[in-house]
Amino acid sequence: MKKKLQRISIFLLYFLLFSAPIFAQNLSTNGTVSNANNEVLAGVNVQIKGTRIGTVTDLKGFFKIGLNSPKDILVFS
Repeated sequence: MKKKLQRISIFLLYFLLFSAPIFAQNLSTNGTVSNANNEVLAGVNVQIKGTRIGTVTDLKGFFKIGLNSPKDILVFS
């Protein structure tokens, strides 16, 4: 009985250690900011609403930002 309990305990320990990366989510989004004439806009601030997390578009108008949640709202200014 004691040996069976040890095996179960070891199995659960390994399961918890190696399954953690499965549940971790790295959320991010990216895109290109352009105006109504389809001209790319460099230097646009992109920020997650209500936070201090943000980035700036590059010379080609491209940005990439990490998200906290799929429901995050981006603010462009």
